[in-house]
Amino acid sequence: MLARWHSFMLSALLLCSMLIGCGTGTSGISTTTTASNPTLKPGGITGIVHGGQQPVSSSHIYLYAVATNGYAQPAASLLSTGSNVQFDTNGNGYVASDSGGGFNITGDYNCPTSTSLIYVLALGGNPGLSAGTNNAAIALAAALGNCTTIKANAASTNVVINEITTVAAAYALAGFMTAPTQAGASSTNLTGITNAFATAALLANISTGNTPLTTPSGNGILPQTELYTLADILATCVNSDGTTGCTPIFSPTTVNGVAPTNTLQVALNIAHNPGTVFGSLSNLIAPQPPFQPTFTSSPNDWTVAITYTGDGISTPQSIAVDAAGNAWVANAANTITELSAATGAPLSGTNGFSATGLDAPVSLAIDTTGDVWITNCGNPCSGSGQSSSVTVLASNGQTAGNYSSTGFNGSYAIALSGANEVWVANSLGSSLTKLNSSGSTAIASTIASDLIYPVSVAVNAGGNALTVSPADNAIVGFASSGAADTMDGYRGTALNFPYALAVDHAGNVWVANHGNNTVAVLNSGASVGNSPYSGGGITTPVAIALDGAGSAWVANTSGSLSEITNAGKVVSPSTGLRNDLIYPDAIAIDGSGNIWIASCGHYCQPSSNSSGSVSLVVGAAMPVTAPLSLAVATNRLASEP
Repeated sequence: MLARWHSFMLSALLLCSMLIGCGTGTSGISTTTTASNPTLKPGGITGIVHGGQQPVSSSHIYLYAVATNGYAQPAASLLSTGSNVQFDTNGNGYVASDSGGGFNITGDYNCPTSTSLIYVLALGGNPGLSAGTNNAAIALAAALGNCTTIKANAASTNVVINEITTVAAAYALAGFMTAPTQAGASSTNLTGITNAFATAALLANISTGNTPLTTPSGNGILPQTELYTLADILATCVNSDGTTGCTPIFSPTTVNGVAPTNTLQVALNIAHNPGTVFGSLSNLIAPQPPFQPTFTSSPNDWTVAITYTGDGISTPQSIAVDAAGNAWVANAANTITELSAATGAPLSGTNGFSATGLDAPVSLAIDTTGDVWITNCGNPCSGSGQSSSVTVLASNGQTAGNYSSTGFNGSYAIALSGANEVWVANSLGSSLTKLNSSGSTAIASTIASDLIYPVSVAVNAGGNALTVSPADNAIVGFASSGAADTMDGYRGTALNFPYALAVDHAGNVWVANHGNNTVAVLNSGASVGNSPYSGGGITTPVAIALDGAGSAWVANTSGSLSEITNAGKVVSPSTGLRNDLIYPDAIAIDGSGNIWIASCGHYCQPSSNSSGSVSLVVGAAMPVTAPLSLAVATNRLASEP
């Protein structure tokens, strides 16, 4: 029935061809070491450094804690005592790997705080060349996790440091790390960086140095082949003298005229620029690469994504992120799925939450207390005979309320203010309804002369609601009182079947134009910069989200993701990023800089046999304050937390 609702909307609007839905084997690594270092104490760390399958001897192994006073700040070197600790010219302590690549950190280190996160960094060393050779371009890393937990462990932590763990750390920490020893988050986003370390653990098992095929809970498919391909690219540099084997990799990964000088920087540059640094890199892999399987041809781009299916995910329509970083998904099959930020596990069980009152859920939003507000299209979408409504779930998935209003009519989109006022866009009623934070109707029906079939709504820092009027090529704004305010009447050549919008802390309104494949940026009714923007795979866009750097990420029904920087530069390739998506119709960004994308599947694209999925694009964006209602309340829209 939801698909028939699409047909109805198309007939009514006569302006586009389709609307969104209502809405392998691994290379084994030996972890045996031949280190003859002092006996480990509780909290010790032992491991091995490998370049591909070769041990790296005489490498300097450092232990760093990420900073908590800002993003990409100097990390703290933790090794200062111990009989096997040596010091470099900067006074930073390290232990050296032996002839078999083995090393021991005895436990003689202190955690800066109880929440400190640590990683090991291997610099330089001999990857099996003639005696005395040092490859200064080697920089390999592994993200370990909470320092206090590791320090308190009665047994040692065993870790493999290789190209796979390096790629995993670079992608997962991309929003927090700019160089091997520049890693950190603000004190207000410890949740985000903690979750990023957990994501690194999903991408690479530090005990084996490999990437599994699936997440521990079994519901997520990991990009093993891509991670191994990236690792093989790094291996061509690691297993060399640092010159001829590295220059071919450094050249294509040069950013803003600055070439990387080590392998971790290469991985970070690719992670930060997945759509512009690609192509020829695949050609640099050795004929018999150390990690297999690998790509047989160059990929479309170098974004890394985990794909989740099942557990109630069925024709997903909307997605939002809560304060813990967990993703909530509204499915047309009358379920709500919650995925863990740390593990991807379905916190909503194997079938999702089936709350009382769900009836063709289309959109959801999360308030500052963690409650989840869901619009139910009802009869127009499901044929249930029931009116449109709003359902509220507590953070544990239990029904906290079901609300109706005389203004609800084909209720489609929902957004919350910083005071948890609820705005509902009624597509059939061509109106907005406002509820107070307790769910009672504050304004039953808010209508402007140019508000026709609204399908998206957002709230700015001032508490004003903005919505699209696709058939009238307008953006309509309403004050908190419900009266049309000075934003009413955004219209003109910058808008062409506007379908989705997002607002930033500066008051700019980013609009996805479904009708002419562009994104417009408006402020006080005027276009900003050279907007509207086109290219970069922007094709029939239907969803948009802003990251912590103010960049816009756009989901296209053609099956791709596009990126536009806050300076108005389209940086995704001409085909877009992740062009294997099947009708992506919703997008959200979390506090780790990950992008969550809900793909509707065959429900919205009948030629597909997919029942829908959720993709987690790792570390591609900059972290944001979540949920969006909290960003509104703290004036941190499109800003780092």
